[in-house]
Amino acid sequence: MALRTPHPPKSLSGWAILLSAWMMVTGYGLFSPARAHEALTSYEGSKTCNECHADKALEVHGSLHYQWQGPTPGVPNLGGQPGGKWSSINDFCTYPNTNFLFQMTNLAGASVVTGCGSCHAGMGRPPSPTADQEQLENIDCLMCHSDLYKRVGKLEAGDRPAFAIDPTLDVATVTAAIQKTPSRATCLTRCHVSAGGGPGFKQGDINPLQLDPPRTLDVHMASTANGGAGLNCLDCHTAQNHRIAGRGNDLRATDLNVKVDCLNCHNNPPHGNQDINRHLSRVNCTVCHIPALARNAKTDIFRDFTHTEADAASNRYEPVRTFATNVMPVYAWFNSLSYFYEFGTPITMQSLGRYLLAYPLGDINDAGAKINAFKLHQAKVGYELGTRRQIPVNSKVLWETGDIDQALRQGAAAVGWNITAYSFATAQRYFSLYHEVAPKENALQCADCHVNTGRLNFKELGYGVKTELNGSLLCASCHEAPTQSPDFYQIHSRHVDGESISCTTCHDFKTAPLLVRGGIDGVYLLLDN
Repeated sequence: MALRTPHPPKSLSGWAILLSAWMMVTGYGLFSPARAHEALTSYEGSKTCNECHADKALEVHGSLHYQWQGPTPGVPNLGGQPGGKWSSINDFCTYPNTNFLFQMTNLAGASVVTGCGSCHAGMGRPPSPTADQEQLENIDCLMCHSDLYKRVGKLEAGDRPAFAIDPTLDVATVTAAIQKTPSRATCLTRCHVSAGGGPGFKQGDINPLQLDPPRTLDVHMASTANGGAGLNCLDCHTAQNHRIAGRGNDLRATDLNVKVDCLNCHNNPPHGNQDINRHLSRVNCTVCHIPALARNAKTDIFRDFTHTEADAASNRYEPVRTFATNVMPVYAWFNSLSYFYEFGTPITMQSLGRYLLAYPLGDINDAGAKINAFKLHQAKVGYELGTRRQIPVNSKVLWETGDIDQALRQGAAAVGWNITAYSFATAQRYFSLYHEVAPKENALQCADCHVNTGRLNFKELGYGVKTELNGSLLCASCHEAPTQSPDFYQIHSRHVDGESISCTTCHDFKTAPLLVRGGIDGVYLLLDN
């Protein structure tokens, strides 16, 4: 039985009540929060915490971190419907709802409790929008509020998988270390570093070294002793009532509609060089300041669900994965709105036999769009012939046996589909990049984009140059053709800076196709609009 914070007796005089209140606020005495937490002898998630913090449980229950879905003002094709990880299909474990938590036997012969819910801020029950007692007692408060906390999988009555505090831990020590604000270590090690099955696998710009990175890897997260800003996650991802700000292209839901932006902290304009500052109306900071992703840890860039292989690190079968480090981003326009494939709908095949799982909206004619840097992830996934729906994978079957046919058939059965024939197609998803921000001395230089053609291709981004003007070849329409080809800087300086000629005089701006250069081999990827 957990001990609770004692309350002052009603017979206390006014001065004694004031004294006890002062002791609680200042951290002294019997009624202090520190003393109350130290007195706990057991921990059962929010069931333990709710006597004092029931209002906080309600906040967490409604949050994106617990519900895994929320409002989607940034995803027009969802039509205002709630969206998020929950009830959506992806290109890693595919479908969280049916793979939330389960018991399996790994390749070492050990019985383990695992699944998508391993990162959920709950004690094992899936999220439900109804804030009943079961749900409000299912929240795992210490997942975010104690760096010392560890939990283990267990089986409850009826072999229901759940979580409990690691029995090797001293509850009083763990709860005495409760912190009001989650630390960087909590955010990274509990969930975000190992999303997608391993360190840095999924996002590509978050890896274990960012717990204490060098300045060259992440100038924001590097400590002041290492020459960085020493920021924690919540310095940028501000929080209100357990709602967290920040949404990239790869997130459907908006948890807190507060903009996370470089100019929240940096001067506007941020540079002393006006030639650089004028790029900011059309170029996001990430383009120059994240010259490469996965600069320290490998990241997953392709998953092939047509084949499986035994993985020694996880002791289970996995789809065959391709990893890379020091990956050049891909570049596309982004106006803060996104498209997402909707689970259960037909896939729409694009060029080169690919379809879009998530991509950024915007083009060169969109005044609110900027060129952004992205990680592009691809996966060869199963889809049903006829209905053309992407098929969810049964992760337990896949991880235990490596049998992809049964993993697809049982994954379909779990959502009520009886598939007869299926094939495979390559899905593509764009992940926004905001971490691994390089310091200014390691940012891209002008020539990286304007001279070298291996990074940005301006023609495919919509900056194609006209071939003629007023019935003549472009240059000859105004003056004699040059005897030799001047470089970009000479042309731009003379025509724009010297003569104030409009960009559209020479450039034929039109809707830019989603054609980008990037990845590990610099291959063009053509995506039809």
